[in-house]
Amino acid sequence: MKFKVFLRILFAGAIIFFLLIIVGSIAVATQSSLALLTGGVARFPQAAAFVPKQASAMVSLTVNPEQLYGIRQTALPLPRRQSDRREWQQWLSGNFSALGLPYSRSKTWLGDEITLAVTTLDGDRNPENGAQPGYLLALKAKNIKLARKDLSRFDVEEVFNNKGAEIFTYKDQTNSKMGIKASTIIGNFVLFANQPQVLKEAIKVAQAVNLNLEHSDYYRRFAESQQPHLAIAYLNVPRTLAWLNKSGKVEKTSDQQILTALMAIENKNLAIKTTLTGVADATASTQVYKSLLGSTKLGKIFAPLLRSSNIYLDLNKKTSLLGEEVSQDAITMLAIKGLLPHVEAIAIENEPVSDRVGHVEIRLQLDS
Repeated sequence: MKFKVFLRILFAGAIIFFLLIIVGSIAVATQSSLALLTGGVARFPQAAAFVPKQASAMVSLTVNPEQLYGIRQTALPLPRRQSDRREWQQWLSGNFSALGLPYSRSKTWLGDEITLAVTTLDGDRNPENGAQPGYLLALKAKNIKLARKDLSRFDVEEVFNNKGAEIFTYKDQTNSKMGIKASTIIGNFVLFANQPQVLKEAIKVAQAVNLNLEHSDYYRRFAESQQPHLAIAYLNVPRTLAWLNKSGKVEKTSDQQILTALMAIENKNLAIKTTLTGVADATASTQVYKSLLGSTKLGKIFAPLLRSSNIYLDLNKKTSLLGEEVSQDAITMLAIKGLLPHVEAIAIENEPVSDRVGHVEIRLQLDS
């Protein structure tokens, strides 16, 4: 299948968030909410209220998956639309099956937000078993009764009350590839976690607002932008690097570096706008991106691109305005449909760092 990225961010949680926002944006292919063509929605994820301030990273899809089916369809010829729709449904079904929740049932109650967060670097704090990150998955529900009915199919081991909320733990993981061990329902959100302690912390920070991400200074400044978007990412860079390195230890930095990203629609194409705070100059900014991208194939391609201010890659002609800095092999790799499906060209605008803040904007031109 071609569409293999966006919701996988939300269900797998083991790949670099910023990179997945870039790659995952290609999976926006879909049906009926033409209002999204104005850019997206202005609302920021409500699930930030369940995420601790010290969380490593959070990524959110802020529209319903079914709403997405129409953005790309407007540019597709009629003969391609039926197969496109079928492929999209198969891909969604596969990802929801990782939760043990058939998409054909889940879509009847799923609302307009899916959020995944890395809430803790080592949940059990046991040095003998290495770092055990805590993952929180929050699904907004438009019909809680149907959501409860779906959850009843999990094999429950124990039910206990925590500050007014029932937490369910499960006997085995045969129905979940994500490692889900617990769930709860709070308000109109269904919360899943790989550790019961993650849900206890989510309930705690939701009740003590000064402890959650929604009320942190950095996140509030990010949310105040109110720019239309389909998805957002928020990364505490030192903590995200500790998570990626599986060390559980955060390196001390003189400044708290925060990377934020917004994915939006622009002229039926996609734009990813990122802001990185706490960097002294362009060299420091590039180093942060390189560290986050790591040794992945795409990381090796994008790292040199970030050193230049304006770049345009034509993936059909396999040419670049960057000259020798991007190898022919790298452009060919990007042009492979399995890596960046449906993308014809990539434009990158890297603004100079000023006032310890840098901006990178990536535009993806989709095929038609």
